Amino acid sequence: RGSSKDGLRRLKRTLTNTFSPVSPAQLRFDFVHEMRALSKLRHPCVLTVMGAVASGRTEPILVTELMHYGSLYGLLRNATLVLEANVVLPMLCDIVAGLRFLHAAGVVHGDLRSRKVLVDARFRAKIGGFGLSQRQKVGLPRRLGPWTAPELLSEPAPRTTEASDVYAFGALLVEVHTRPVRPAAEPPEASDSDEPAADTP
Repeated sequence: RGSSKDGLRRLKRTLTNTFSPVSPAQLRFDFVHEMRALSKLRHPCVLTVMGAVASGRTEPILVTELMHYGSLYGLLRNATLVLEANVVLPMLCDIVAGLRFLHAAGVVHGDLRSRKVLVDARFRAKIGGFGLSQRQKVGLPRRLGPWTAPELLSEPAPRTTEASDVYAFGALLVEVHTRPVRPAAEPPEASDSDEPAADTP
């Protein structure tokens, strides 16, 4: 039990240090320690981490459960899919439940957005991307967008908090309500390393 708490404390410190550049060696070291802590975070509304690969010349790879519909970001932009309230509301409740669990465990997500929410075959949502989401690219700060709380833009050394996570959830609510084709602040990406690939419906 003590080891688990220590791991979560280390994870919390790492996740809240959002704008510090890191070397590839430090990134790999942090990855191993973070994955050990993440593997202990089990909740129906949090993406289950099943394993990780952090050896060889390839970038660290996270192994998670399969999420049939991929990210909520892609789901919202699927023009052929009708999302009724009886489908959307449970997904939003799932996000709230997952975020409450993370905060209760002392973990600040710091990068909550539709790309970091995954949807399974039953249209239930799970929060992902809270491990190395702060350090998607070595030496670069995390991605900014409409989900970024104002205080993170004005402070010289910003640190994400539970409050900034709540702000990000508010921005996600607007995105779900409007279902934009593509927000100008977040251009399409060739890949998103911590977003599991969707199974073909």
